[in-house]
Amino acid sequence: MAPSSSSGSTPHALPDSRASTSATVDAAGRLVLRVLDREEDHARPFLARRAEHAVRRLPEGPERRHLGHVLRAALTLDADVDHRTLALVAWAGHLESRGLLDWAGTVYARARAFHPDDPELTLHAARVARKLGDVEAARTLYRRVERLDDPSGRLARMAGIGQALLTVEPRAALARSLRSAVRAGDAEAAAVAQEARAALRRDAGELDGALRDYLGAAVRYGHRADRGRVGHEAADMLLAARDPLAARELLLATVEVAHPAQAERARARLLGIARTVGDDLGQRRWAEGHSPSLVSLSLGPGRERAGPSRAALVRRALERLRSL
Repeated sequence: MAPSSSSGSTPHALPDSRASTSATVDAAGRLVLRVLDREEDHARPFLARRAEHAVRRLPEGPERRHLGHVLRAALTLDADVDHRTLALVAWAGHLESRGLLDWAGTVYARARAFHPDDPELTLHAARVARKLGDVEAARTLYRRVERLDDPSGRLARMAGIGQALLTVEPRAALARSLRSAVRAGDAEAAAVAQEARAALRRDAGELDGALRDYLGAAVRYGHRADRGRVGHEAADMLLAARDPLAARELLLATVEVAHPAQAERARARLLGIARTVGDDLGQRRWAEGHSPSLVSLSLGPGRERAGPSRAALVRRALERLRSL
């Protein structure tokens, strides 16, 4: 029996995308999933040819790459279940990163059909259900993660963070999750809880507290991609607060610790900030290697912060964190 996604969709009845994915990509995705599901169907070769044609027609990019990987895994005779699952999870992760949550939930559900008792896949499905606002489905899936997790409790702690975000007092619940992760020596779970609390504080206008949480999360994360994401999130917050000088301090640190693509984006943003604040030396430094068509991601001229900057606060915090 085909599984239901966390949002209640079946793998064959994908909802219409509300983001920028084209109808052509949607149609190709539906065909690829139909091929995956009809392994014993006499119509499968015809469907496979249609899917291959649809994928080849897509423009170069991540959608074509992910759909191609899933289709090849579905059609390769010696491909095992794990190979197909990995291809589906990679596709679902891409969809989730683009905000295409209905799609992502459906694809995670298809992956879970291969591994229904996999706690990590269940955690992915729970997260998407939470983002979609399907509270009951999310809670059910998070509880299942807790039951399925191994004795280390790593994924159960992550599930606890997800459940904390569903409570009426998420900040207090996240604080408990953070303390639990610290006691367990689980730096990743502590970072996830702190980043989630930073977003809540940011949305409440508590920028200093949010900034402390973002910086703490960046230190706890062990991967460059996570550190780069947090650095850019914090810079977004500071730029929205019209504090380009503080954002500059954060982005300078992000260049050092982020994944290369994120570091390159940080350099682009530093160039935009240098133009905003009239920093000629910064413009010369960050313009090297960038094309004239580079789009500035800073505030725009004449929109600097009217009050005192948080730049000194950021510098002091970064110095303390580097000394740890």
